[in-house]
Amino acid sequence: MKLLISKSKIVKVPDQEYIIVGESYGGYIARCVIQNQVERVLGAAFKCPVIIPIRENRTVEKHKVLKNDEKFVEKLSKE
Repeated sequence: MKLLISKSKIVKVPDQEYIIVGESYGGYIARCVIQNQVERVLGAAFKCPVIIPIRENRTVEKHKVLKNDEKFVEKLSKE
């Protein structure tokens, strides 16, 4: 197991070929791991990755509800 340091985060990386998956900020970290382990990474998947980590430097659409399921919401507890 190898340790990489990415923006003060420690990432454990196996001593074998692997596929890496990153979601949100994990996508940003995965890009660093890939850059440092390119010979071992067989592939990568990114789900809503952060590409520009500094919030002020990126543009993100305003959140909007596409469909609201009132019957489902009514079944949820108030907690």
